[in-house]
Amino acid sequence: MREAIARLPEGHREVLELRLVEVLSYAEIAESLALPIGTVRSRIHHAVMRLRNELTGQSKTEGGNTEHEEQRHVVG
Repeated sequence: MREAIARLPEGHREVLELRLVEVLSYAEIAESLALPIGTVRSRIHHAVMRLRNELTGQSKTEGGNTEHEEQRHVVG
């Protein structure tokens, strides 16, 4: 898992670590990095999707869940 996280693009890794390790809210991450909250949400979503795909060996089209279902797991 750590290796997969280390391979994420810096921006994705940074917001994911702030969310999961520092337990910051999206608003707090946005403020601390001077980013729009939408960018924070997008980066976390893409980071989680990339990690899930890498760790499960699935391509972007496999898995059976819609993008909305995937996002609900990240946000909720």
